[in-house]
Amino acid sequence: ALANDPPNLDAMSGLAKVKFEQSEYRESRSLAQRVLRRRPRAGDVQLLLVNACYKLALYKEAIDAYEKARGLGHNEAQTWLEAAQRKLGGN
Repeated sequence: ALANDPPNLDAMSGLAKVKFEQSEYRESRSLAQRVLRRRPRAGDVQLLLVNACYKLALYKEAIDAYEKARGLGHNEAQTWLEAAQRKLGGN
């Protein structure tokens, strides 16, 4: 129900976090992407997207999401970035 209520981005963001904690990474990623389309500067949601992408082995997407989060001043996903780069054979 919350996922179908576009104006309630806080609730959708919270649901994305819950889905991640429940290991429902595809759903978490989808919800995070929906929030970010409407609130592109939501760094905490961008970090959630990094983590979900990494868990789904979408390493290139995880790196891209990390770069966006870093641009918003969030460096907390450095560990995920480094792990994704190793998976892709980068530095």
